[in-house]
Amino acid sequence: MRKIYCFGNPYVSGDTLALELADSLKVDGFEFVKCTNPAHLPLGEELFILDVVKGIKKVGLLLDLKKLEQHNTVSAHDLDLGHWLQMGENVGLIKGVKIIGLPLGIAKTEAKREVELILKGLLINKPKMGHIHYYTEKTL
Repeated sequence: MRKIYCFGNPYVSGDTLALELADSLKVDGFEFVKCTNPAHLPLGEELFILDVVKGIKKVGLLLDLKKLEQHNTVSAHDLDLGHWLQMGENVGLIKGVKIIGLPLGIAKTEAKREVELILKGLLINKPKMGHIHYYTEKTL
């Protein structure tokens, strides 16, 4: 069974959708794990992440961490999930990441339906199915 790590910050408005979906998503072959701290991610394996992403218009799949927008960091407090994942991949602690991005403000029912379609496509090993939107530009 593949684990999907559902990220969010319960103290930030609009950043809780993935955490909420962790309770309601039911897709055979997947287990949904709530996660609020990237330091709790397992090392040495491919990761599947579900998270709200600013700047996207529809639920989509990101397969390349280089497409994440770079932010300047001044201290460790500036490190977001994207930085953690990029650092982990760069030093070989993470063997790859698939991020399902949820647009800010999307309705929970629509997000749930779209995530289930993406996961069913991944489960049958057809991640290039037509209904999946892939993020290929540096817009995340």
